[in-house]
Amino acid sequence: MDWIFQYISITAIIAAFGFLAKYLIQRKIDSYFNLKLEHHKQELNALTEKTKYDLSKRLFDFEAFATKKHSTYPELYKKAHALVLCLRDYIFTMEAEFNLDEPIKYDLSGESRDMLSWRHEEMMKLVNAQKDAADFFFHNELFMSLVIANKATVFLKMTNEIVNYSMSLEYDKPYVNSQYDLIQTRLKDLKSSMHKELSYSHDD
Repeated sequence: MDWIFQYISITAIIAAFGFLAKYLIQRKIDSYFNLKLEHHKQELNALTEKTKYDLSKRLFDFEAFATKKHSTYPELYKKAHALVLCLRDYIFTMEAEFNLDEPIKYDLSGESRDMLSWRHEEMMKLVNAQKDAADFFFHNELFMSLVIANKATVFLKMTNEIVNYSMSLEYDKPYVNSQYDLIQTRLKDLKSSMHKELSYSHDD
């Protein structure tokens, strides 16, 4: 009978050690996964906060850009429109004062000094209007979309060419009038694109 009690005692001890070992291993595993889970939670919280900050910053930047665009586009159009009106007045007064009725190229070098002086004054109004529009564009280009910036660049390039041409002592009436028509078309296209972008940003 003694051997039976000894067997039972050894079995109980082995079972106890087995249970203890299992318990310790389970504790170790639980501790490991708890640490991993806590670390993961910390990383997730940090990532969440960074994402919130990035999103907030982007929203702020977008709102600032949209706000600036809403003030920049109308002012650019105002100056571009004023430039076109100035060009229209220059063409009208030039053709009226110099009697440029026929659709041909005129040589103005033989005109009187008074007439050329008057022409210079009118031409400077056009130069100043061109400079005003171009300066505003270059100072605010960063707040414009690529579409508007490209269209404004084309518009200003065309007006600059006609302004430079006005400084010569000739007047090619067909060329001047055709360029004026093209410039008007460019301005209308620019206005349409501005209106579309401003409408989109307002709806958003």
